[in-house]
Amino acid sequence: MNKGRTEAFTMVEVMFAVVFLGIVMVGAYQLVGKSGYVSRLARDHYVAIHLCNNRLERARNFAFDNIYLLAETNLVLNEYGSPDPKGNFRRTMLVAPNIRPNLTGVRITVEIRDLKTLQFNGTNQEYIATLFTK
Repeated sequence: MNKGRTEAFTMVEVMFAVVFLGIVMVGAYQLVGKSGYVSRLARDHYVAIHLCNNRLERARNFAFDNIYLLAETNLVLNEYGSPDPKGNFRRTMLVAPNIRPNLTGVRITVEIRDLKTLQFNGTNQEYIATLFTK
């Protein structure tokens, strides 16, 4: 009987396939990790905009002469707008009364805690500015 060469993969081919598969898997893992980071960042900006809008709505329900009572500086909040020292958002509301007679300016800024350093560095923020009249 003549024993010829059987069809099989050589060790070099197997190693090449394993290395190639490893490179593809590392790339896919990094892609999934980055998309999770971007998704969280987009969600945080969405929440920050809503925190600004909610504070603005609250100001609209105040009497014109009492809007200044809503001024606040660096209040740390959770995603629901409740004060929380461990929250991921920090809100500041500046009220500039009497810009002109019967005209008050309001600026609401919400900073987002950096996901990597867990600090408020001022780079990720949303704000709304508006004027109130009597």
